[in-house]
Amino acid sequence: MGHAEIIPLDDIRTNHHRRQLRHILHECFDRWLDTLESDLDDTAMTLSDLTTTIWQLRQALMGQLTQTIIQHLYAAEADSCQSLCPTCERSLKARRQSRRTVETLLGPVDFKRSYFYCTVCCKGFHPLDVSLEVVSGRYQLDIQQAIAKLCAEVPYDTAQALFEELSGMSVSAERMHTLTNVLADGLSVLDVAPDADEIRTQIRKLRAGKLRRPVMVLAIDGAHVPTRPDEAGE
Repeated sequence: MGHAEIIPLDDIRTNHHRRQLRHILHECFDRWLDTLESDLDDTAMTLSDLTTTIWQLRQALMGQLTQTIIQHLYAAEADSCQSLCPTCERSLKARRQSRRTVETLLGPVDFKRSYFYCTVCCKGFHPLDVSLEVVSGRYQLDIQQAIAKLCAEVPYDTAQALFEELSGMSVSAERMHTLTNVLADGLSVLDVAPDADEIRTQIRKLRAGKLRRPVMVLAIDGAHVPTRPDEAGE
């Protein structure tokens, strides 16, 4: 007679939890496939046609999958009735349930969460926002970081066009400027400028084979547009 295997209760719960999540994610994917099938042309489609069609629908799928995972993994926090004030640690009761939609590179994500307010500290908060590290505003950190990288390399109008082409999302150049400034808040010239060794290396490269010494100019903003337009004359 063989030995009976003892399976911990936590393992059973974990496996059941994962099976539930996989089932829900499969349902999301099936609904997305229904949309994809309706957009596929009955005639022969080129690879470019297929990639364009799927590219246009990808955010609807990825955003929905992300939203579903949040709802499944953070159900307790989303529906919590009690929480501790992060400042004074008083026990608080939920005031209401509210929904929020944010934009990510994967697509829009909508989720509900409980809202708490501490009358002593005069501060309100959403525990789920804290757990997910959701930032204020519509655009989340992944979008902000991508925008900042583009804006650091090219003018804002060019960054806006490139970002829309690469991500499928439309963000105005003015908004990009604001988001980049927010991320750069607190940085000094020394934080963004090359260090002394890098500057010396660049000077040596530019000086090689030339009689005149190079002139170094450090432009913090507007480095990719003329500092003196042609129409200004001599």
